[in-house]
Amino acid sequence: MNAKYDGHINEIQSPNRVIGLDLLRIALALLIYMFHSWMHFECRYSYLTSFVSVGAIAMTGFFLLSGYSMRLVYGKTNLMDKNNLKIFYLKRVVGIIPLYYALALMYVIFLGTETLRENLLLIPIEALCLQSTFSSLFSVTHNSGTWFISCIMLAYLIYPFMQTIFRHLNNKIKIIILFLLVFIDIWAAIISIKFDTAWIYENPFYRIIEFTCGLIVADINISYDGKIMTILRSWGILLLTAASLVVAISVVRYYAGITNYMLLNVIALPCFLLMLFPLGYLSIPILEKSRIISYLSKISYAFFLSQFFVWKIGRWMVNLIGYDYNWIRVFLSLSCCVIISILMYEFIQKPCIKFAKRKAII
Repeated sequence: MNAKYDGHINEIQSPNRVIGLDLLRIALALLIYMFHSWMHFECRYSYLTSFVSVGAIAMTGFFLLSGYSMRLVYGKTNLMDKNNLKIFYLKRVVGIIPLYYALALMYVIFLGTETLRENLLLIPIEALCLQSTFSSLFSVTHNSGTWFISCIMLAYLIYPFMQTIFRHLNNKIKIIILFLLVFIDIWAAIISIKFDTAWIYENPFYRIIEFTCGLIVADINISYDGKIMTILRSWGILLLTAASLVVAISVVRYYAGITNYMLLNVIALPCFLLMLFPLGYLSIPILEKSRIISYLSKISYAFFLSQFFVWKIGRWMVNLIGYDYNWIRVFLSLSCCVIISILMYEFIQKPCIKFAKRKAII
């Protein structure tokens, strides 16, 4: 499962595929789509609607997964080496920025309501992915949907230093830090509600905390063995935590009416953390060979961004058909989302990655 590392050439190589992480990535992307379809396209999902209506909690799982994946791939690599550090940053930029820039440009042209002057003022902040450091920019232009790119790029920026620091800590200290970070992330939401502070949903500090938690869980999962780890990696834990997440969130949402996504981290954060242990070791040979699963995982980023354009297209298609049923809205919006994400991946993201590899940039 670990990333392969040749200490002689001091170079990064691709890790063996971990199907559990692919499945989690796809599930989180689908939950975000369902949440947005409920919010923007009035889609309903029967008994799951209460859970879906706060589906933004999937972003917590996404940041945990990102931290876990980074540790899995680069855990044995010396990222303080100049060449490795350069490759690490270039891979992150090539994999994320071109598609983000394309989306930002298309949004400004076709959907934006800001003036030319306002867009020109925003360019440096948007281009440098600093928008999440301004909480009041969440509702400006495309930032209500692309704030996570800002957060994840900031997390990637400091990741090499975090990995270097954690490499020198003993396991007991790592576990203590993990519990402390979980407490801070949950307690911050309580404070923000109690004192009516700015919303911390898109705050990069707390998202980096979640990213770091994922890193620590990966480190523990890779390094430890024993009875406790055997239990944590079991199917029972995976099914129990997944069911607990859906049921507990649904009940709290339905009866208490809580819509603050970060406050729901009281439930979501521990559940997602526990899921990472079995998913990191999950073995399903038939799925590991599936090109469909692999491809869906690869286009998940484009799948997030494609949703900016889906709802208006979906309404146009519903009006064109002349029938407005829930299943039609779900089918049309999901199909449209998949098609647009495939186009974005095949014509923007994938060519940029191939070009960078051909030029030996990454």
